[in-house]
Amino acid sequence: MNVLINLFHMGGPFMWPITFGAMAGVGLACAQLRWRDRTVFPGAAAGVLALTVGAGVTGTVQGLMMCFEAVAHASVETKTTLMAGGGSVSLVTTMVGAFAAALVVPVMAFAASKATPAARSRVRPARAVGAVTALSGAAGLAALGCGATAMSLYLESVAHGTVMLGQASVAATWLVGGVLCGATCSLMGLMNLGMGVFGGLRGLALDRKER
Repeated sequence: MNVLINLFHMGGPFMWPITFGAMAGVGLACAQLRWRDRTVFPGAAAGVLALTVGAGVTGTVQGLMMCFEAVAHASVETKTTLMAGGGSVSLVTTMVGAFAAALVVPVMAFAASKATPAARSRVRPARAVGAVTALSGAAGLAALGCGATAMSLYLESVAHGTVMLGQASVAATWLVGGVLCGATCSLMGLMNLGMGVFGGLRGLALDRKER
């Protein structure tokens, strides 16, 4: 329990959407196994993947922002502490987001594979599910690219011990882009998750009418 509390403390606010996505995924997997002959939850696994990974990447970029701020403006006495705090936010959110996705999404996929053909026939995925999934994937890749570029700039600044003005403006652009793309990925994942739950509930309603 203390380990989880420490992870939340080090990871910052982005740990909450990661935790929500993981818990929602486990809950939907249990519901899918319980109602495997009645309904399915289309797009829910993709939604959990986008939500957890997107929140993790956003937290990573936020941690890099904290590190850049420390290198650029902090005094010598506080620079190390602030950089360590930013580094912990960056690493912990990345690790927990990836770990949650790696554990929960295969469980959801396994549960979905147990759905019967009759259950699948009751639920037709909305056309928007595929589009939202594609958009969340593109946003996630863009966020990773922005984060990787900002990380290279950060490592270069650490090597020189300071941040040049031009370098800082370029890094700020990449960091803001990473936050926006990561947040978009998370929001699209949340939309996918909602559409999957709605589709599953609709399948349950149709099954009840058939009975």
